[in-house]
Amino acid sequence: MKKLIFLTLFALFTFVAHGNNLQWSNKTQNEMTWNNAMNYCKNLNEDGHSDWRLPTISELRTLIQNCPATQTVGSCGVTDDCLSYSNCRNNACNGCSEDSTSGKHSRLGDGKIWLWSSSVLSDNSNYVWYVGFYHGGIGNYNKSHTNYVRCVRGGSNTANTEISHIKNKTSPTGNNLQWSEKSSHEMDWNAAINYCKNLNEDGYSDWRLPNIDELRTLIQNHSGTQTGGTCQISEKARKLAEGDRTNDCNGRNRSNFSKLGDTGWFWSSSVRSDDSYGAWWVVYFDDGGVLYDIKDHENYVRCVRPMTDKGTAPNSGYADSNSSPTPEKIGSLQWSNLSPDSMGWNAAIDYCKNLNEGGHSDWRLPNIDELRTLIQNHSGTQTGGTCRISEKTGKLAGRDRTDDCGGRNGSNFSKLGDTTWFWSSSTQSNYTGYAWRVYFGNGIVRNYNKASNSYVRCVRGGNNTANTEISHSKNEASPTKTLSWSQKAPNYMVWGDAIDYCKKLKEGGHNDWHLPTISELRTLIQNYPPTETGGECKVTDSCLSNSCGNDACAVRDWDPTGKRNKLGDPDWFWSSSIQSDNPQEAWLVGFNGGFVGADFFDNEHAVRCVR
Repeated sequence: MKKLIFLTLFALFTFVAHGNNLQWSNKTQNEMTWNNAMNYCKNLNEDGHSDWRLPTISELRTLIQNCPATQTVGSCGVTDDCLSYSNCRNNACNGCSEDSTSGKHSRLGDGKIWLWSSSVLSDNSNYVWYVGFYHGGIGNYNKSHTNYVRCVRGGSNTANTEISHIKNKTSPTGNNLQWSEKSSHEMDWNAAINYCKNLNEDGYSDWRLPNIDELRTLIQNHSGTQTGGTCQISEKARKLAEGDRTNDCNGRNRSNFSKLGDTGWFWSSSVRSDDSYGAWWVVYFDDGGVLYDIKDHENYVRCVRPMTDKGTAPNSGYADSNSSPTPEKIGSLQWSNLSPDSMGWNAAIDYCKNLNEGGHSDWRLPNIDELRTLIQNHSGTQTGGTCRISEKTGKLAGRDRTDDCGGRNGSNFSKLGDTTWFWSSSTQSNYTGYAWRVYFGNGIVRNYNKASNSYVRCVRGGNNTANTEISHSKNEASPTKTLSWSQKAPNYMVWGDAIDYCKKLKEGGHNDWHLPTISELRTLIQNYPPTETGGECKVTDSCLSNSCGNDACAVRDWDPTGKRNKLGDPDWFWSSSIQSDNPQEAWLVGFNGGFVGADFFDNEHAVRCVR
């Protein structure tokens, strides 16, 4: 229960926020550096207590209100368990609309101030996480910066959720599904995915957003939309297009349509199969209707998990998922079963990487050439067709897509009977936020935003001749040093993922790979003397500040053919070298000209590992 406290202007009181067993001190009158803030709280004696401390970032987030993305369990990834700038901070951490006067983003009424947390960045010990209450944003500052302070006491000094961990409700349908509590607020679709992914409730952490079939198990008193009803919208039946939705999916003029007593709109994970712009199926429990909504809108969430296996998340939603057929082999390629849910591109990469099916664990997301081998009855996009989009030829830019890559009227375009969108691993070469995919409903090959959802079939085997850069075969030795280089990674990635990718890479019988330093990466530059090893560009392992990036590091004439890279890649490649006076950026080389520069950790670039 919230403790009500009456204030006078100069009186010192403490505050209890939202009944979460945390007690907060008054705000300091002045800003101070982080080290001074730590000592201030350690030495504070207020309201008869002397056990104050500087709050962790998860504790500090419990004070945020009116900004769902950064409130506790919001989609901002920075928590006590995730303190890396490169891996944890996302756009959701930027906060909401600014409010400098009313203090609407703070439960304690703080306006345009920043408050220190005790949480240090795990990838740069000179920086600390803070909350800016004028917009509810979460960021980081150097320890020498000054911010205000509120100290805290009590609690468990761990992440503090604001959603009651009440005993979870099992599904009343007897289908072995367990449901979380209803979310305390509405959120957009991406936030809903992250909310369930990060939820820890009733001792379980394997929650996920339900697909539309699972969500329909909660409907009652509606013969059309409850499970087994005449509404055809279904993941299992692959009826997810707008044309599959008929009048029997509409709402009814009655009440009590939710077996858990819910009202309002609720997200499912199921994407409309005929909508490139991202529309997801939802249930409106006020009238029992099944319809769709765009992902930027906000709806409520109930997460789901299987009751049978604690700590595992099969992500299937179907009782018969474990009895799926043996993976199908076509030519030299073996294909996995269809993924149970649609997903974003990065999730698709991970899905295949972690898949264990048919006794095999060496699955990967197919490149666009491999995915096109599944197309039939389309002279333009099937293998050997006139559509030019291809890894083998390097035709992966948006301008390479011509009319013969478009869809056709007809049916039966998939050799495996698929009818919806599927991801390939091939990134659009002139815009790394997009990847190539195939819509088997009409045989089209098209590029699209990686944040959108598509289905997945993973692949294994083959000689990968369509894409030599994905094949992890023998390493190519650098012509300049005793360095061995891995194959180019199959996808672009943020800097933190690039570090982990090389650290975990096993290729050519070796497991001692690392992301190259900027000096090592520069050994691959050729045909551009200013940035070749020993050139006038000052950026080296021993000179990593912004001032080292002199004019010689820039490019006067671009050459996208790859001839300025001894291994032939015209892409931008990460190094492991962090810019010394801007620890949120790392140095990289743009081989489309021989450019040496720096970029923020959360941007995506190509990767080659070295040993």
